[in-house]
This record gives sequence, C-alpha cells and structure tokens, in this order.
Amino acid sequence: MSLVQHALKLVADFAPVVRHGSRALMESKATRLCGFRLLMATGVWLSGITPAWAYLDSASTIMEVTAVRRARLAFQSLEARGFRFTAEGRAPVLTAILADRGYRTEIRTPEMVQVELYVRGYWYSFARGQPTAAPTPKPVDPFFALLGNTQGDPDGERGRLLLSRMSINANIVSLSRHEGYPVYVIGAQPGQLDRPQLWIDKELYVPVRWLVPQGQQLRDTRLYGYRQATTGPWFPERIEEWEGDQRLLLTVYTTAKLNQPLNPSAFTPPPS
Repeated sequence: MSLVQHALKLVADFAPVVRHGSRALMESKATRLCGFRLLMATGVWLSGITPAWAYLDSASTIMEVTAVRRARLAFQSLEARGFRFTAEGRAPVLTAILADRGYRTEIRTPEMVQVELYVRGYWYSFARGQPTAAPTPKPVDPFFALLGNTQGDPDGERGRLLLSRMSINANIVSLSRHEGYPVYVIGAQPGQLDRPQLWIDKELYVPVRWLVPQGQQLRDTRLYGYRQATTGPWFPERIEEWEGDQRLLLTVYTTAKLNQPLNPSAFTPPPS
C-alpha cells in the first residue's frame, strides 16, 4: 500500500469521528490502527527508507545489474595502493586485479614481502623468495567475483550461483543503509547478522558488505568509501574484516587506478 493510499485510509477512518464526535469511537480499535498507520507512514517518510510493502528487485536482477555495471567499466586491470593495519602495526600494501583471472596483494614489512594470491579457484599465501605451501582450495571468492569481473550476466545465472556458493538465501531481499546510503540486503532481513548475506549499494551497484561462513563462524567483510576521490566509484577506500566483535584486518587504500600495465606472470601460481 502506497503512502498516498495510507493517507486516504487515514481520512476514511477519521470520517465517522468528524461526523459524530464520538469520544468512544476516538478510542476505538479502528482509530488506534489509523494512528499507527499515520505514525508508520510518517516514520518512513522521514527516514527515507523504502517501506516493506514497496516492490524490491529479485536477487537475480540485482546481481545481473551489478555485473552489467561492472562490465561497463571495460577495465583490464586495477591497481590500488595503501596500508594494511594489523595488531603488529602498519605496512604498505599493493593490490592488483587482472580482470577475469585473479588478484594479488603484497604486504611489505621490514622482514619480507608477504604475498596473497587468488587465481583459478585457489588461494596462495607465501613470502616472496621462500618455499610456497600447498594452496588452499577456494571455489568462490566474493572480492574477485564481484570486483574482478568484466563479463555481463544477462539472466543473473552466474549471480545466483555465486549466492548459492556463499550459502546465501536468494529468496530473501530487504533494504538497509551503509554509510548513510540505501543498500539491498540479499539473504537476510535488516538486523539479522547471524546468517550469510550480501549487501549491494542501491545506487552504484557495488558490494559493500558480505557475511559468509568460515569454519564455525561468519566472516564479515565490510567495504567503505566508494564515493571518495582517492579510489573512485569502482573500488573501496577501506576494507575491514570482522569475526564477531573482533576486527581482524583493516586495509586503507590511498589510490586506485584502472588499466595499469601488469605483468601476467605475477598471477601465475607459484610452484609448491
């Protein structure tokens, strides 16, 4: 029911009160319900959040538009520089994405250069120049699937597959806010942070948060600052990883550039 329809219902409910001036009717159930409708409609109007009865796009449509928007960037690579903050301190970080292939992050400390590489469904973590441990299978990586993609998704099929692999219920779509902007929440109702879900900015159609199972807990990844001049609308300025009430990682990027020349060999899995 629209806000206008609620207003008309409000007038209709109060009409008998105006005609008869009945105090008993003023305290009737119908009048109290009418007042509730007015209060609810006023709250919705002031909050700027679309009410629950408004139409919401399906998860497939949201994922399809997200993929189309990303494909329109027509980028072949992306390079972002900044700093990684951990309990040990701050270290320079470089993240490079090679479209539709993988991404690589280098964290430079005084002792070594730690490399994190995701390519072809496997996750590698090693120190440059040292023996590499066996890779960890990672069939889905939300970061790369959503930010490293240059292919459209005409029917949302790839998006549905991604949601399934993230254990997200695609039948649930709601609305919330992130940094003050409206977002789609796929997989949960607002405030239900105990289940897997994906948040998509309703204006930019970029991922701003996802909660996915990792072991016995949910790993909560939050992305901020797409509207900042330092990184532009195609990459977040800040990424945080949480587990419960504990923040595990904080990465702040100061620059992000599209289509920088990258060495493809840097995305070749190292020998183990």
